[in-house]
Order: sequence, then structure tokens, then C-alpha cells
Amino acid sequence: MDLSRRLDIKQLDKFDGTNYQQWKHGLLMELELVELLDIVEGYEQCPDEIFADDANFEDENNYPIPTNIGALKEWRKKDCIARTMIYHTNDKERQKGE
Repeated sequence: MDLSRRLDIKQLDKFDGTNYQQWKHGLLMELELVELLDIVEGYEQCPDEIFADDANFEDENNYPIPTNIGALKEWRKKDCIARTMIYHTNDKERQKGE
């Protein structure tokens, strides 16, 4: 994933409630360029947590650490970047969520 491009969205038109097709087309191309389209479309889903039988424990609360913690963190990071891109390509009115 080319994270150097992840927030290079200034050139995209912001969604203002009237330009959905134009906004969607530009955003989907940008998401594809940074390898996040599969996350947004649901093809790449968060991996299930995998625990070893003799799981190590993280802290005094005995929360087990998944053996695939790296993959979980990577997916969550990509998901957050994708949501951030979608959020920042909406105008202020749509960002309010009203």
C-alpha cells in the first residue's frame, strides 16, 4: 500500500450533495490507487483474531494477545485511512452527519 499517497485528495471534488457520481468516480479511483478499495467494498475484511493455546498475556488484566496482532493492526490502519479519505472528500455540511 502506497501510504505516501493516502491523503493526496486535495484534487478531488468534495461531495456537496449534488455531485455524487463525479465524487464517487474520483474517490474510487483514488482508493484503488492506494490499495484501499477492497476494504471499502468489503472484499478485504478484518481478519479474525487467532489465539495460541498457550496465549501470552498483555497485562495484569490477562487480555490475551492474538498471534496475528500485526495483521489486525494493519487492517485497522487501512480501514481508518479509507474512512478518513471518505470523510475529507465531503463538504462541511456532510461532515456534520446531518
